[in-house]
Amino acid sequence: MNQNKLNLTQALVVEGKYDAARLANLVDATILTTDGFAIFKDKTMQALFKRIAAAQGMILLTDSDAAGFKIRHYITGLVGPQNVLPISPPCPVRNPANRNPARRACLAWKVWTMP
Repeated sequence: MNQNKLNLTQALVVEGKYDAARLANLVDATILTTDGFAIFKDKTMQALFKRIAAAQGMILLTDSDAAGFKIRHYITGLVGPQNVLPISPPCPVRNPANRNPARRACLAWKVWTMP
């Protein structure tokens, strides 16, 4: 165990492998990925999420976009709201340095770092 990492007993659920890689540097916990919308069809992954949520609880870290909203609500319904702590950053805001409205940055993820 690294002393610089946050030790969590709950499992962390993120949308993709890059989110998981970033969190692996910050926390010492079980990190699960939904692989996007694969959670909707993969029965094995659903059973795994149910077992882990019942055993140790889950923290859902999803994006604040429509896909993150759907994934967050699907998993909450799948494992039960008593086993889940959903966390998502506030709505994305436009980066003032970037004039292109298609490119957005969420300030909450940028400032959320380890002390």
